[in-house]
Amino acid sequence: MKNNYKIIRTIFENTFQRVLECKDDKTDEIFYSNVIMNKKVINLINLENLSSLNSNVIESYCTNDRLYIFTNQLKSYAKSLREYTLNNELTIKQQFDLTKKIIELSSNTFNMTDVVQKKILDLDKIFVDSKGELLVDLNLIFEQEYDISNNETFKSIGNMIHFIFSKTEIEDYNISELVPPDILKIIVRLLTQEYMHPKDALRELLNSPIFNMITSFSSKENKKVENKIINTVIDDLKKSNIIISKEFNKNESEKKVVSETKETKETKEIKDQKNKKAVMEAALGEIENTKIFNDEIQDKVIFDIYVNGDEEINEDEDNKLGLLKDNFILKAILSIVIVIFILLASKFLINKFNESKEVSSNLNNEHINAENSNANNSTEQADLDSVNKYLNDELIKNSGYSGDVAIEDTEIFVEGSKSLLINNKVNDVKKTLFATVDFKNENNKYLLEKQIAVSAKAKSEKDVIASVVLEAYKDDKIISTFKSSIKIYNDIWSQILVPVNMADADSLNIYIEYEGENKVWVDSLLIDVVK
Repeated sequence: MKNNYKIIRTIFENTFQRVLECKDDKTDEIFYSNVIMNKKVINLINLENLSSLNSNVIESYCTNDRLYIFTNQLKSYAKSLREYTLNNELTIKQQFDLTKKIIELSSNTFNMTDVVQKKILDLDKIFVDSKGELLVDLNLIFEQEYDISNNETFKSIGNMIHFIFSKTEIEDYNISELVPPDILKIIVRLLTQEYMHPKDALRELLNSPIFNMITSFSSKENKKVENKIINTVIDDLKKSNIIISKEFNKNESEKKVVSETKETKETKEIKDQKNKKAVMEAALGEIENTKIFNDEIQDKVIFDIYVNGDEEINEDEDNKLGLLKDNFILKAILSIVIVIFILLASKFLINKFNESKEVSSNLNNEHINAENSNANNSTEQADLDSVNKYLNDELIKNSGYSGDVAIEDTEIFVEGSKSLLINNKVNDVKKTLFATVDFKNENNKYLLEKQIAVSAKAKSEKDVIASVVLEAYKDDKIISTFKSSIKIYNDIWSQILVPVNMADADSLNIYIEYEGENKVWVDSLLIDVVK
């Protein structure tokens, strides 16, 4: 980076990062100098992945102890997604197009670390230029040197899509009634993390009826094809008893009303062509302030387009319109009620599960005592123990890990003949490895790029709030970190279940982290794909 510039001000500074606003001496252009000095933060950022995004990066490079990212001022030629949505009356075509681009961007960032994903997928970090293309502001500011505890990518995607259609963010899982049913279904699945990858959401969007209708209108190869599509749409609308009733031509009201009995054949043909053209333009979003609402009835798309022409709507049509509106409102209310019911039911089931933990644990202890009384201490059985499957000398050697490792304990266990003991003898926070997965092993490759779950049982000497930490490595570098908080008790074996989206990696290290003098035992380990 050239040095002929002046520093205007310091935007952000802490012990491991400094962000400066600068001005080029020759061009007077404003740019930002972002310097990261902390090794842990540097390891969270993959410059190769960042360079693949459509962003405002001018130059970026890494030295032995510094990471430099220079970015230009996006707001000088683009608007943030928040500002763009609030200041424009977007057509349904524009809303679906933006939604598609948001999900595609999320797919391109999904292999990045969780904290980088969170920094990028933000209403104020994603910009829209004059052509409607997305740009990412990569002037990233980190308030902490570690990755975040939970992956919030899917929630961020759902919130941005909700904002595009309603101009509001999601609060307490309340979804706006302005969101079409096709999109509502996708948002709910994003919030409940039913998808394993953003590509799953993209696939559902591309297969939605209204998206296919919009894209089919957009492909105009020639006039004959266009007229054929228009006629087909109008025929479908008539078959579905859809009333077309939105005013398209403001100047039509100034024209003299021609009665149907006096219209010549030529006049009728001209009017038909105008109405067909209006339907086409509305579907394509080419008329300003046009609103197209959609619903699903037996997988068919219904466009509610208003066209007040020279003909008045008779009493029967008014009744049809009233019924259609009532039907639409009922379906919208029903959709929202179903979503709320699902969320409340999920919360109820989780609470019931937590209440039943103690009872289940007591039953497990009875079963454990029975198993321990008949335990076989032979070497053959020890080799089959789950703790040996995920932690042994060979795995530790292959992973290259040299920190604290859990040790075997043959006195306290649930299954087999032993458990893993994490013994913290100091008052500081300690992170101890208790499992590792080698993805270079053919038997474990099926876990890659899927949602997996780490399942185990844990018991402690004293009740403690701990964290399960997962670190994924690629080419001896950390590419993703995930942390989940858990409670471990001294009188029962608590069930641990940590789901995580697994990227393409060489290995996965799993740790228990807690503070203070204590002992924690881990047993019944299982790592597998979420079914």
